[in-house]
Amino acid sequence: MRKMKRSDVREWIPGEPLERVDFGNGCTGMDKSIPKEPGNAGDFKRLIWKCRTIEADGGPCLDVLPSEYWIDDVKQAGYFDVVTDESSYGPCSFGDAWFYLAGVDAGWHLARRKRHSGLCATLRGIFDSLTHRHENATDAEPLVTASKPSRESAEHSSSCGSTPPSLSRSEIHESYDCATCGTTATQSRNHREVAAPHSRR
Repeated sequence: MRKMKRSDVREWIPGEPLERVDFGNGCTGMDKSIPKEPGNAGDFKRLIWKCRTIEADGGPCLDVLPSEYWIDDVKQAGYFDVVTDESSYGPCSFGDAWFYLAGVDAGWHLARRKRHSGLCATLRGIFDSLTHRHENATDAEPLVTASKPSRESAEHSSSCGSTPPSLSRSEIHESYDCATCGTTATQSRNHREVAAPHSRR
């Protein structure tokens, strides 16, 4: 994996290739950052960027198209279709499309890691990695669980404003991809001491 300084990362321009690089101290990330253009045009570019990061990591080929979504003969702006080789998902808002892409990303990583554990375990892991809420069997109020991040994930969160996801209950150490900038950092669960810098990538 090519080494790169964070200061050399620039904003991605649609059409450019993306590559995962090593920033050191157990952190990796994309060599070009997520577009910051505001509005629907910026949302479209951010979704395309997310698709390209998945492909850069060896994941499935995905694409995003503006959706032809009409209500009472009025075309609705800000809706997208996520397209794969075999199907499409949409129309959906930017948030729903991003969540869908994050699920695909988590799913293929999990399937690659646990390809011998069977479909049920794979699906269970996907749901564990996408949510940190669960219902208490004796109380109607949902409970929220959180995990203690390691030093590099905390430093990264403060630098880009992101929040690392909670861990799967079956994982002690896990790397996570920042949805904001594509950086992979490491966080720990069930440990009060800071985890040693490492990355699964």
